Amino acid sequence: MVAYVGLISLGVSLPSMLCLPRIGFTKRRPFAMAALSDDPVQEWILTEGKATQITRIRPIGGGCINLANCYETDAGSFFVKTNRSIGPSMFEAEAIGLDAMYETQTIRVPKPFKVGPLRNSGSFIIMEFIEFGASRSNQSVLGRKLAEMHKAGKSEKGFGFPVDNTIGSTPQMNTWCSDWIQFYGEQRLGYQLKLAQDQYGDSTIYQRGQRLIKNMAPLFEDIVIEPCLLHGDLWSGNITSDKNGEPVILDPACYYGHNEAEFGMSWCAGFGGSFYNSYFEVMPKQPGFEKRTDLYLLYHYLNHYNLFGSGYRSSAISIIDDYLRMLNNSADLKNTENVVQPSIIVPHVVDEPPPLTGTAPVFHLAAMNGVGLDNMGSIQISPRISAADQHHGSRKKSYPANVKVLNLWTQVNLVLIVWYRYLRVEAVELCGPVLVWVLYHS
Repeated sequence: MVAYVGLISLGVSLPSMLCLPRIGFTKRRPFAMAALSDDPVQEWILTEGKATQITRIRPIGGGCINLANCYETDAGSFFVKTNRSIGPSMFEAEAIGLDAMYETQTIRVPKPFKVGPLRNSGSFIIMEFIEFGASRSNQSVLGRKLAEMHKAGKSEKGFGFPVDNTIGSTPQMNTWCSDWIQFYGEQRLGYQLKLAQDQYGDSTIYQRGQRLIKNMAPLFEDIVIEPCLLHGDLWSGNITSDKNGEPVILDPACYYGHNEAEFGMSWCAGFGGSFYNSYFEVMPKQPGFEKRTDLYLLYHYLNHYNLFGSGYRSSAISIIDDYLRMLNNSADLKNTENVVQPSIIVPHVVDEPPPLTGTAPVFHLAAMNGVGLDNMGSIQISPRISAADQHHGSRKKSYPANVKVLNLWTQVNLVLIVWYRYLRVEAVELCGPVLVWVLYHS
């Protein structure tokens, strides 16, 4: 979820990781709660954390859901998140997810140490402090290590997770289910659609989304779906590297699901070609991968709609209508009602690239399948191809644009509103840690 980014200052010296305690706990069991005291965080650090003094407490910027601080001690540094309005259950679920990923011994994640309630209200989580490196993780290494985690983290209980958790601040249900299509339809898409109906009275997106859920089974034909451990919220703000250049992933919304669902935030993650090539070397690409890409984007677009408002609505309903058209061309839908195009009332994600010739091409970074930074810091660009186009086998070339990176570490949301064919207003958004200037070619 885009709403939280835990950033670690680069100029801080981290004592040897050997000084950090390795406090064990039983796999998948809830963490023991810290005792209520005036400051349970300091109490734990000065007892079970093996520190004799806390030398400094400094804030870590970047979050809008939780407060984050680094506690520097004579036993090493600890990363602490607190929230004064939410009980321990949210951090408990995060700790269980971090622990599950940590135990695969594949990709680096901060080891969780303690979860507990604050004195008057709220909760905290204490975890390993990781000193971040000066650049983003190597895309190839990230792809390989993520695939190794998916391959190593399996569940015999099916799809779900031991606890419900959150995607951003939205509840994420994880009741165990033996069927992936049912799990994704009910506990991912269905939950978000119902939330949109309850919150906005949006019966249109609810009804169309339910039609898609009832008819999406053909998208999963001829593939084997195993329950793999997923990070669940893998966007650029939750991906970094340590001081040795090894990839680090943070702030998970873990569950066991189809490995392809991990790429649902790819529109905001910056996965490039080297990432996917390395990933598929470990976890082979399955038939129909491209047809399912937008289906997994849909969950996160719906969540952003529910969290941040109507700016994401048309992106979600555009994906739904693409799939309904595609499935209608493949077989008769259970409900034969004609699909009606939604009214364009807000800036939204461009579903199809504009023609490569003509005037005023629309350039949409956020909605592309492969926008990101390569290891040298340049932008990798490929257009987002709609589900219907993927189904019919059409291919489209990259947009004719030059991109210049002005500031790699500035979080921005660049919106360019332009008119193009059919006289519709479209929005161009850049979501990620780059500020770009787009120069169009005629």
